[in-house]
Amino acid sequence: MRITNHQRQEVRKALTKPGLALKQFILAESDDKLSYQFRLFDFHFTISKVADDIYEVTYNTVDHLSNYADRKRWSGVVELLESWAAKIALDQSAAPKDEVEPENLLAFQDTRHVSRRFKRIFHQAERAEKMGLDEICGMGYRKAVEVLIKDYLIKKRASERDRILEMKLGQCIEQYVTSDELKLLATRSAWLGNNFSHYLRIWKERSISDLKYFIHVTVRWIGFHEDLNKVQRLMPIGRRIITPKKPQLPSMVSSQPSPN
Repeated sequence: MRITNHQRQEVRKALTKPGLALKQFILAESDDKLSYQFRLFDFHFTISKVADDIYEVTYNTVDHLSNYADRKRWSGVVELLESWAAKIALDQSAAPKDEVEPENLLAFQDTRHVSRRFKRIFHQAERAEKMGLDEICGMGYRKAVEVLIKDYLIKKRASERDRILEMKLGQCIEQYVTSDELKLLATRSAWLGNNFSHYLRIWKERSISDLKYFIHVTVRWIGFHEDLNKVQRLMPIGRRIITPKKPQLPSMVSSQPSPN
């Protein structure tokens, strides 16, 4: 059940066809399985040979909201990879690069273990804003808020994932967010996001910049508490130095009975 070198080259060609660079992928290739992970958005592909000209293809994202598995002949595998690579290239082109302020990039590192999908949506909304699409960018930021909060809660309560995904954001915050600080941030961000998503604006004195500020404070709160949890995992309990006892020297007192 070997995958040939020629097939490996075909896969690499399909992934780079829409303009992506091979160095953007983490490669893991063996005789019977090929695995490719896109570094920026965490798209992950695997190809396994299961029979003569029959291959199992899987695709998933880090947030597990997009999953795919099927068996195809080799020609179908190549076509599928080309379509996935084209989608990745489109998402990448929507994410701002040099236009993103360094402080924003620093803040978004705090979500690296929570929601990369949030980061992608926020960057797309930011690109829309920079293009002057002021009527739709607010809705993008509002969606980013929902994805950030729900993915954070799913990480904390994996067993209730389906219920969290089905609930409205406000209900989700009220029921599952236990921190008063995060509840305040998430609620205000959702309110202001709704302000730019509906026909009538209730908070007329608030701007898109205010919404982005709320989102960034929420991101920093999550990142700070994730780091606190990591510190506690690394050193869960205290320790004390135990000084070894000094060995006792034999007594110098003679054991002979004293003369009367």
